[in-house]
Amino acid sequence: MRRMSRPLTVSFTAIAATMALLALGLPSAGATGSDAALRLSSRAFAPAAVHLPPGWSLVGTKDGRARLSWRAPSPVRVTDAGLVFVDAGSALGSPRISADGQTLTLVLDSLPGADLSGLQVWQGTTRLDATRAVQPRQSTTPAPGVSPARWRQQTRLLADDPGVRGPYATTSRNYTLASLPIAGFPAPVEMLGRVVRPVGAPGARPLVVFLHGRHSTCYKGHRSSGDWPCRPSWSPIPSYLGYLETQRLLASQGYVTVSISANGINGQDYLLADGGAEARSLLVRQHLKDWAQWATTGGAPFGDHLVGAVDLSHVVLIGHSRGGEGVNRAAIDSVPANPWHIAGQVLIGPTDFGQQVASGVPTEVLLPYCDGDVSDLQGQQFVDRGRDITTDPALRSAVMVMGADHNFFNREWTPGVSQAPSWDDWGDPRDPTCGTHAPTRLTASQQRRVGAVYEAAGVHLFAAGDTGVLPLGCEPHAGLPARIGWFGHEHGQCGQRRVRRLPAEADPVLRPTVQRPALPLHVVLVPRPGPVRVAHVVDLVGRTRDGEHR
Repeated sequence: MRRMSRPLTVSFTAIAATMALLALGLPSAGATGSDAALRLSSRAFAPAAVHLPPGWSLVGTKDGRARLSWRAPSPVRVTDAGLVFVDAGSALGSPRISADGQTLTLVLDSLPGADLSGLQVWQGTTRLDATRAVQPRQSTTPAPGVSPARWRQQTRLLADDPGVRGPYATTSRNYTLASLPIAGFPAPVEMLGRVVRPVGAPGARPLVVFLHGRHSTCYKGHRSSGDWPCRPSWSPIPSYLGYLETQRLLASQGYVTVSISANGINGQDYLLADGGAEARSLLVRQHLKDWAQWATTGGAPFGDHLVGAVDLSHVVLIGHSRGGEGVNRAAIDSVPANPWHIAGQVLIGPTDFGQQVASGVPTEVLLPYCDGDVSDLQGQQFVDRGRDITTDPALRSAVMVMGADHNFFNREWTPGVSQAPSWDDWGDPRDPTCGTHAPTRLTASQQRRVGAVYEAAGVHLFAAGDTGVLPLGCEPHAGLPARIGWFGHEHGQCGQRRVRRLPAEADPVLRPTVQRPALPLHVVLVPRPGPVRVAHVVDLVGRTRDGEHR
């Protein structure tokens, strides 16, 4: 694949490495006391002698360090991408953001030198301190061979369509519990969920848990903020309601679903080095503890209506962006003694700041081709790391969705249908591949439909052992006639992996199997603006080649 031109000199590999070090609590290059750096505790340091660009400030601290700050002209949008200070192409570290969303501050042990005139601040792949926001992929060439006609000719249509509604009517309600205190957060986190479940489905039904990503938390009219709790007269943004279409689809097919709110984490996770992954894990597992009680002995607010109706031995987690990393961490933190078992997870455009993999947990990753937020598609690492580092046999599949941006998988992050202000995260509306009117770009409703189909496919496979959906994640030209057509432009990386689950009683909706083998590994390279970096490329016969696709 040919490398596309990117008007950018910053090393995003270095930035990603810095974010990983920060997540692990290790010092980044700019926060070390190396001999080459200017020691702030020495007499050589004087803020007045340091050259800074406009908008930046540097002050010394009492302990001999320095506080480097940049003031934004307006509040910085709350997104899933990490914030990074950069000097001369090297990442200094991840700053904290002020309560008003405009001041970014990084405390340094040392400076790379007295000339900091080249300072920059980046959010993902968007430079924030430029007069006009710089999008590194402003110019792309249309991806070859992705016309609708050509893709339809190459697509092998599947008869088993997980996007078709099931036989059950559905019912829904919210629940609110006592807020959850989390160490490191000044304010507790809300315990709020939206339940959609089937009516009249026999027996205990598998539970599917949704967790949204990092977005603005509060709004008033056309304004939004990252505050928590919300200011008086401001309302919480209902990001947790953004997956109702998929919840209703799954409930009609016989699954109990809940989408949980995480605004309290989104408004405070800048205080944590791991970007809030552990906090999201705690939130998910607290909800699962409550579900375990409701499913066995009952309790408020459901009384005994859920007793015997929910199967927590087949829980599937679905997480979007930082919510994807959060549910992955929840799968890691779950232990055999818990009254639930994670059968699998679906991660939508996930972050991977912590660089961790849930060993033994089948995983499907959706990678949005036009992702302008987590634009380096770091979610691919959940597949690569699980394949190359661990030896567990869990299935792992990566699916690249042509024409999808980051936000529109969530209805409440979609302009025109969301209750609060929202935006298209792809920065250049004129881009020939991902622009607003590009022929290869999905509409918001198409994107949500694609997401619902692939999420449902993952649930069918992980919770019910329905191997009829395997080709969607493991074959390069598998599609569904009514739901996706050519829009499901994907690649699968499944390997000789197995979907492990416990036997369950069969019914017309849930068709259980035990240890069905997956398909052989293959990789289909999908053209995309900019290089797609992976650790290895493995071919059909298992030979490994190091390198980068271009």
